[in-house]
Amino acid sequence: MKHLTELLDQPAHTPGLVVVLTTNGTGVAELLAECLMDDRFSFIAGYSRRVPAYEAWNILRRRRVVDIKVLFEENRLMRAPSCFQLAEILGRTDKASMPLFITDFLFTFTDEDIWLEDRYQVFQRCLRRAKALAQVRRVNLIVRDGEGKDFGKFFPELEWVADQVLKIETERRKAVQLGLM
Repeated sequence: MKHLTELLDQPAHTPGLVVVLTTNGTGVAELLAECLMDDRFSFIAGYSRRVPAYEAWNILRRRRVVDIKVLFEENRLMRAPSCFQLAEILGRTDKASMPLFITDFLFTFTDEDIWLEDRYQVFQRCLRRAKALAQVRRVNLIVRDGEGKDFGKFFPELEWVADQVLKIETERRKAVQLGLM
């Protein structure tokens, strides 16, 4: 997989828990813009990073989408500044058939001001809820590779419960040998 928008090429209404591993999280605004145009969905931005609504709006404006305001009103956009808020949002998320995207899922568990044991308990609760939601809807968890010093504790368990793990392969630039003039 080369870009997050390729998630939309997969059957959106097929239930399952999909973990997408990215190197830098680029492409979230494009994914949001494509989701807005294609279908209804739920979108949660993890931790202190914001929902890239402004960037998505600019993408839609350049594509001359007619009623952008209606598109944003019909979809659910949320932000989870902490792991506790992510657990609360997931707890009240209904088992609708529309796809759910959660960006920076593991980033919500990197706050070292919260004891690791507490973060891990909330992580377990979030995983159980995501897995329950994935019984009836597609749940896409977007994770940045190696993010946070506890990544090695959280990611293997996330990988184990996932129905599918995808990795965004970034294009490597070809080396160019410079010549002397």
